[in-house]
Amino acid sequence: MKKTITLLTISISLALFAEEGSYVPKENLRYIQEARELLHSGEIEEVLKGIDLLTYHKSNLAMRDLLDTMQGDIRFPRSSHNDPVIKFYAAKALGKKGEPSAIPDLILEFKKAAEPIGEFTKTKRKLSGNVAGADSVTSPYFYYSDEISIVLAAGEMLRALGDIGLSPESEETVKQALAHKNPYIRSSAADAIYSNGKKELLPSLRDALNTEKDDLAKIGILSAIGGLEKSPNATFYSLVDYLKKDNPEFRKKASEGLVRMDLLLAVPFYQKAISIENDEILLATLKEDYRKITAFKHP
Repeated sequence: MKKTITLLTISISLALFAEEGSYVPKENLRYIQEARELLHSGEIEEVLKGIDLLTYHKSNLAMRDLLDTMQGDIRFPRSSHNDPVIKFYAAKALGKKGEPSAIPDLILEFKKAAEPIGEFTKTKRKLSGNVAGADSVTSPYFYYSDEISIVLAAGEMLRALGDIGLSPESEETVKQALAHKNPYIRSSAADAIYSNGKKELLPSLRDALNTEKDDLAKIGILSAIGGLEKSPNATFYSLVDYLKKDNPEFRKKASEGLVRMDLLLAVPFYQKAISIENDEILLATLKEDYRKITAFKHP
């Protein structure tokens, strides 16, 4: 009994200190414990609540919990803990926290998820209000949580690597992903390069653009190049052309690229696009993107 009490005291004492040796208030530990209990729930919505709680918590005490959540339960392949939506949001959380210690696990989990993913076969899409339905795996923009696939989860793992900051190992993983069979994975790799801000990888992006056949992946690569260059060149006008396309996914992704470029030259093209947009969701997005571009910026 005495030995048990001693071990418990040691465990509590250790828990009061973060990895860097700083004191962690007891109320924060209760917060983390609440999140951990949610992560172990059998209900997907509860797990997502736990991920959300930990995403914006300053302490990295629960970093391992997020990594374990992303990896799922290998003992029970059909467990709800292996659902792609959980992997998607766990990866997003790791990217937001920006902890480099997560890089090896993100690389490993991405490779496991991406290896069996093949090229997207274009089929007639189900449309609801001019928006792609759940059989579209090339864009997450019009998705509900329960429609997120392993393709989208793998793409989010790449973006998380870019958000954290590319190490030599993760940079190689991202560069290889630019040549993946699936266009969404290729586009996600471009996003990772953009978010990392590494202009040294522009040649890799241009090489990928020269061989890209899929429009959404091409827009993704153009957006990354434009966001890094921020120059009124051919990349800018290519994105403007996609802003005029019939496919709402093209227009949404092109607008994202133009916001990244942040050029007032885009203003008249946005005004035209907004005046003729017939999709309510996309119209709201275009208006918000227009506001971002025209907002006052300190010199």
